[in-house]
Amino acid sequence: MSVWQRAFNRFRREYNEVRSHQALGLGVCPADRYAASPRSYHKRLPEMTYPDDYLIRKVRHSGEIKLGGQLISTIRRLTGQPVGLQPLDHDRWRLYSRMVKLGVVDERLGRVIRPT
Repeated sequence: MSVWQRAFNRFRREYNEVRSHQALGLGVCPADRYAASPRSYHKRLPEMTYPDDYLIRKVRHSGEIKLGGQLISTIRRLTGQPVGLQPLDHDRWRLYSRMVKLGVVDERLGRVIRPT
C-alpha cells in the first residue's frame, strides 16, 4: 500500500469515525448515521440487447464502427461496447448506446449527425 493510500485511509477514518460533525449534532460522526442501502447492485451491467430490426456494431478501439464498408467515428469511450443502429431510411440510422440516442448515422456523409 502506498504512502498516499495510508494517509488517505487515516484521514477517512478520522473524518467518518472519530471527529464529530456539527451539522449532525455534537458528538455524532457520519459513521454513527450510516446505513447500508437495501438495494443490491450488479458488479457488471447486464448484457445489452437491442430490438431485432436494429443492426448491432461493436465500437472499435479508435471509437469507430464499420457500416456499409466504411468506418464511422462515434464515441471513443464506447470502445468494446455494442451500439444499436435503428433503420430510419436506406442510408440513415439512429445510433443508440443502450437505449440512449446518440445521434443519426448518415452513410452518405460517413459520420454521425445530431438529430433534428
